[in-house]
Amino acid sequence: MFEEREIKRFGIFSVFKISFVLYFVIFLIFGIIGAVILAFGPGGAIVPPVYQQFGGLPTGGGATTFAIGVAATLIGSVIYGVFGGIILAIMALVYNIIASIVGGVKIRLG
Repeated sequence: MFEEREIKRFGIFSVFKISFVLYFVIFLIFGIIGAVILAFGPGGAIVPPVYQQFGGLPTGGGATTFAIGVAATLIGSVIYGVFGGIILAIMALVYNIIASIVGGVKIRLG
């Protein structure tokens, strides 16, 4: 009825690719939302008071702020994706080493 299988190892580069894409997309979504809020939303309401003391954004920043936010989001997405991919690839490597010693995680299919 149920077939039990064991995950003995993960492909390191495969884990990196999937992790990169997931982290990239997550950062991209939240970064674009943040850029829109900072550019066109009530900037003064969401900027911490410490920034307002130094001339923070009392109102929405407009198109220039949006463009800077989008550029920062794209750069940040790549950086976040690379570091997230590296960390999870290292974790997959550690899993492979441990699974070769004590056995992998068992799953049921069916």
